[in-house]
Amino acid sequence: MYTGHVVTGPVKDQDYKQSQGIAVSEDGVTFGKWEGNPVIGYDAIPDTASRKDFRDPKVIRHERPILRRYWF
Repeated sequence: MYTGHVVTGPVKDQDYKQSQGIAVSEDGVTFGKWEGNPVIGYDAIPDTASRKDFRDPKVIRHERPILRRYWF
């Protein structure tokens, strides 16, 4: 996962918004943006939350019995 950053006005340090996206890889070295991005878009952020400074998504791997693996 990664944080997308879009400048929306003349002052880049004040006029911006963020989104969350997924990067995919088949070899773990070369990554591309998933075509379904953003997974959390600008309009999905509640009005009571900052649309500027939500970032650093975490990804964990959860293994279950019978060879099932999930990424969150």
